[in-house]
Amino acid sequence: LAWADLSLRTPLEASTIMPCADNSGAWDLKIIGIVGKKRDTHVDIRDFKAGDLITVVGRRGGAKNRVMRAVIIRTRQPTRHWSGNGFEYVFDQNAAVVVDQDGNPVGSKIMGPLD
Repeated sequence: LAWADLSLRTPLEASTIMPCADNSGAWDLKIIGIVGKKRDTHVDIRDFKAGDLITVVGRRGGAKNRVMRAVIIRTRQPTRHWSGNGFEYVFDQNAAVVVDQDGNPVGSKIMGPLD
């Protein structure tokens, strides 16, 4: 098993730093939890997938050290195709988009593909 194979299968965990895929001003986002889960409950690494609303902290850019909400739009975890034909697709990086309290995106443009 090569190192590249292991790194592709690494799921998202709490404290994972991922790039922000919109033009909201944030560059890097750090996952601190899932919206709706209590802080004292254990955050399982299998809980994060594309489309989930998560709580993040801005690490670089205009949103540094600010707690925000974001939606995961692509993951490096292999995802099966919805039609059930056996096709799996994998992206080369994880990415999220910052959203406001109502779930609307803060930025006006999303860069890259969506999962």
